[in-house]
Amino acid sequence: MKKFIPAALFFISASVFSQTKGKVISIKDGDTVVVLLAGNTHQTLRLAEVDCPENSQAFGNNAKSFTGSQVFGKTVTFYSVGKDRYGRSVAGVFYDNGKYLSREIVRAGFGWWYFKASKNTELQKLQDEAREKRLGLWADRQPVSPWDFRKGKNKKKTPTVKSKNKSSESAQ
Repeated sequence: MKKFIPAALFFISASVFSQTKGKVISIKDGDTVVVLLAGNTHQTLRLAEVDCPENSQAFGNNAKSFTGSQVFGKTVTFYSVGKDRYGRSVAGVFYDNGKYLSREIVRAGFGWWYFKASKNTELQKLQDEAREKRLGLWADRQPVSPWDFRKGKNKKKTPTVKSKNKSSESAQ
């Protein structure tokens, strides 16, 4: 009998991904955790399908606290689905008898459905419901998505050079 990943994670069978268990020993931010594996090795996991506010962003600490309240110190099952540009494993993380962490974060209003890398429209519905109820970051009148925040933060600021007044140039 084939085992299936809950519908929340890409609707594909678990045989495609490797299933691993580990104890969550650190919460880096709302969508990044560190797990302790067998043999005392650790692995950093970037949560699949969700993007949380950065730690330095409004609601970043709230997202980190929420994630910690859900999984810190617990043994979780995760399915690695790839690597991100920083070499971290992108993974679907499950805990407490099948709860999908990314789903719980979006439902509570502490992260955005990362539609650029997910086709899981259930997460969009949960995000819309959280927004309607003004949960978590949706209490902000104009929440800024993490990708827009990073884009703005990473923009190189060019010094403003005052242009000379043309009339003063011609007078010289």
